[in-house]
Amino acid sequence: MNTKAARDYQATALGDMEIRQVVESFPVTMRVFDEYGMDMCCGGAHAVKEAAWLHNIDPVALIDRLAEVIEQEQR
Repeated sequence: MNTKAARDYQATALGDMEIRQVVESFPVTMRVFDEYGMDMCCGGAHAVKEAAWLHNIDPVALIDRLAEVIEQEQR
């Protein structure tokens, strides 16, 4: 799988994960949620893309930012 395909796959998977799952799997992402003014309300039980819509945040921008910090952390 090429890098772009891997990144696209990761972004799709992140969007479907609950916030709690993302933060537990990748603690570095908590700072991104903080940047966007999101917290673990509702126990982080909303999927990332759903929570973005609820907060009037562009889900693509949020997911891209999450994928970016995860990728940086894994280098």
